[in-house]
Amino acid sequence: MKKLKLEHILPIGVAVLLPPINVLSHQQDWTFSGEEGLDRWFISTVILWADWYFLFWILKVRFPYKIMLTIISMAVFAIIVASLVHPFLPNTFGEVWFRNDLVFKILAASLLLFLIQYALSSTQKVGKLALEKEQAITESYKSRLMALRTRVDPHFLYNTLNTLRVLVRKKDPNAENFVMNLSQFYRLTLRSRTSVTTTLQEELVTMDAYLFLMNQRMPGNMYFNKNIDDNWFNYHLPTMSLQILIENCLKHNRISSSEPLDINLFVSKKGKLVCTNTLQPKISVIEKSGYGLQNIEKVYELLRVKEGMTIDKTETQFKVTLQLLEDEYINRRR
Repeated sequence: MKKLKLEHILPIGVAVLLPPINVLSHQQDWTFSGEEGLDRWFISTVILWADWYFLFWILKVRFPYKIMLTIISMAVFAIIVASLVHPFLPNTFGEVWFRNDLVFKILAASLLLFLIQYALSSTQKVGKLALEKEQAITESYKSRLMALRTRVDPHFLYNTLNTLRVLVRKKDPNAENFVMNLSQFYRLTLRSRTSVTTTLQEELVTMDAYLFLMNQRMPGNMYFNKNIDDNWFNYHLPTMSLQILIENCLKHNRISSSEPLDINLFVSKKGKLVCTNTLQPKISVIEKSGYGLQNIEKVYELLRVKEGMTIDKTETQFKVTLQLLEDEYINRRR
């Protein structure tokens, strides 16, 4: 809507303001005061307004030898307009030399208007190309993220099904809850896989289902503490971020009854989600799955969020900080 208003206001503004600017810059011996001056101003404004849309049409039409034909068209336009307008000008403009001078002035004005329109057109094209490039990058990231999310980690699936088999064999009362949480986890994961971001509340629900599954596999070996006020629930963060954070903790640290893993999740005073865990790295090298902390960082890059994720590591603690995003910011990026 703003663009449409500018396209209508700009030619009128140029047509109205250019004549008095021309008078002041050339210090002509006449002004726009009085009825005769207003007539000159009105005629000049109409000519410039018509010239603007004539040039606007030329810029839109595609034809060979465009530059040469544009110059010829401007010259023809100037001659025709000068011939049509000359009889209606005040008597002081009745001389033949003024008609030639009028042709020259219209031609000069046409060139100026053409340069203005060409600059605006070039700016719009550059902006359009930049937008298309950004959209292409966005779609590329989305495609890559979707491809990664559709992969089912075979180790996770195998271990989960093996845990379920053990629970069923032992007739454990948690077997039904295990199946329900497994179903909920995959349902939520599949539902959100097409979204670049999800709300913190949705992420917490998915994370709770994931933690239940992990606690059944490693009972008593992991202690999780969550301290998040519900005021932050509607804020956004990259999809599956919390699962990735927990998975990263479990994958890279030793976990046993003698070395339980402590994980803490909270929101800082600066409005950032913080996940910390005790650092007790495994000795063996962990094979990378291709979908970890780096992918969270890529989503923040996609959303043009600087330092969306930061990592701090000490001898005893590993900390990941994620920037929470408001709805307004997410809507602007869509």
